[in-house]
Amino acid sequence: MGYTLVDTYSGERSLNYLATLATTLQLQESLTGYEATSNDTEAVRRLFQPHLKHLLDGQWQFAMVVVVKLQGHLPVHRDGALPNGTKRHHLVLQTNPRYWDFVDGQWLQLKQGGIYEFDPTKEHGAINWGAEAGIRLVVDIVI
Repeated sequence: MGYTLVDTYSGERSLNYLATLATTLQLQESLTGYEATSNDTEAVRRLFQPHLKHLLDGQWQFAMVVVVKLQGHLPVHRDGALPNGTKRHHLVLQTNPRYWDFVDGQWLQLKQGGIYEFDPTKEHGAINWGAEAGIRLVVDIVI
């Protein structure tokens, strides 16, 4: 399984508002043009969970924001397996027509506002050739 669309964002605040919230976090910059929160699940949870409780229900075991800047990329990698009963979700806060996700040998374009379940043990990465950053909220939820 690569990405599976499980829901679409619907909330009082706009996706643009949530994307702006994401940029207020302390992001650690990489050499390849992406930034991510670094081991600060609590800060991410405090910012986003009040807006997403109805969509990402359950205990947030891990949460981070990933921003792939213009002309940047997230190198292809695999993450470790999640504990039993835990599922990883990606909420696409911002994307553009030239932002591509790579997973398990396929290139995909995820839709803005889409909430996707994802298997982190699959090989994955992203590249952004577009005019605006791609921003993802990644949350591991204990079901």
